[in-house]
This record gives sequence, C-alpha cells and structure tokens, in this order.
Amino acid sequence: MKLFIHYIFLNCKRQMAYKFNFFANLILVLVFYFFQLIFIEQLLSFKGDFSDTIPEYLILIFFVFSILSLSIDIFSSSIYFFFKTLAKGGIEPFLTKPVSIYQTIIFKHIKPFNIILILVIVLFIFYTSEIFSIKISTFLWFKFGVALFCSFILNILFIFTLNLLTFTSQRFLPIDYIHSEIFSLSIVPISLYPKSIINWIVIMLPIGLSASLPVAILNENNNMNTLLIIYILITVVMFLFSKYLLKKALKKFNGLGG
Repeated sequence: MKLFIHYIFLNCKRQMAYKFNFFANLILVLVFYFFQLIFIEQLLSFKGDFSDTIPEYLILIFFVFSILSLSIDIFSSSIYFFFKTLAKGGIEPFLTKPVSIYQTIIFKHIKPFNIILILVIVLFIFYTSEIFSIKISTFLWFKFGVALFCSFILNILFIFTLNLLTFTSQRFLPIDYIHSEIFSLSIVPISLYPKSIINWIVIMLPIGLSASLPVAILNENNNMNTLLIIYILITVVMFLFSKYLLKKALKKFNGLGG
C-alpha cells in the first residue's frame, strides 16, 4: 500500500508539471464524453427500443464504457512505458528494484488524475440516470460487479500480453490503436448480436463485450449465467498465460523469473 501511495504521489506531480495541459485535457475529455452522451440520448428519442433492450440500459452501457476506458488508461500508460524502456535496453533498473516486477510495471507511470474524471462521471450517473430507479436485485448487482472487474482485468491483460508478444517477437504493432478499436465494440448491446454466435464472441473477443456484457447481466430477462462463467474462466486463463509469458521473457534477463 505504501508503494502504491508513493507511485500515486509521484505521478500526481508528474501530471501537474504542465498545469495548463492537464486542465485543458481534463475539460476536453469531459466535453468529449458529454457530446457522446447527447448523441446517444437523441438517438434513443427517435427509437427507444433496440432488440428489446431497455433504453436506460443503453445509457448505462455508455457510462460503463466511459468509466472502463478511463480506468484502463490509468494503468495502460505505465505498461506502455515499461515496454518502451524494455525496448531501449533499460530492463536492469526494473530487475534490481526491491519490489515486485509486476507492481513496477502496473504502477510506476499511472495516471491518478483520471480518478477525478471517473468521479465526475459517477456523480453525473447518480444524479441524472434513471437506471437506479429500476428494481434490480442485490445478486444481479453483485454479478454486474464481478463482470465489470473481469472486463477491467481482461483489458489490462490484453494490453500487457500484446506488448509482451510484440517485444519478444521484435515486431511492431500499434497496440493502443488495436485495443481501442476492439474495445469500442463493447458499446454495442449484446442483444444486437445473433444468439447463435454470442458464446463464441465471448471466447474469441471478450474485450469487445467489456461494457455491454456487465450491463446485460442487470437485465433479468437475459440468461447470462453461462456467459458470465465463460467470462470469468477467460479472465483466469488470460492471467495465467500472461504471467507465464512474462516469466519466460524475464528468464532471458539475468536468469530471473519475476
């Protein structure tokens, strides 16, 4: 915990080094999400039903998408920095630090001020959205939280694993662009996909359902238990696979396994 607080403090100072850039970026991000929300609400005013999907759930998908995007960005910048340093031959400082290599990769260059943006969006949801007026059981909210956590972990693991594979294969890939394009698919409601292929989408392209799957769980009319179990298993497998790849890569440097 002390290490995490230390990294937050250092990165707060780093992000505030150029105050004008920081506040300008803060405002631009909020404006960007605000105009997206206006577009979705106007779209729903013309057609409020998307394959039996309740309009409030579509708004919630957008909010979840926004919060997930900002949360992932908090840690993805640190992962990108690590592999950029690795590509320049700067692995030694990471290996000699008296802390876990995993903590260094994830926390060293985080963006803590994204938390402010997330809090603004959460407060906006609470005071403007009608989703909380819909009667949803505590158990469904629990399953929503599990799915949301899996979505976050899967996206972080995807970015980490793709960076690692790119580094070890010495092939350049625009990873941030690839992730952004796949992640953007998650704003599409699950109900719009053919039921015959949805299980395969969860298996083959889970981050493409990052926002839509957790929200779909809240709809009691959907039987999402099977998809949730698959989603959890995919997250576990992805975690073990990424951990194996990192250990294998680290063995090439000073014979350490991480």
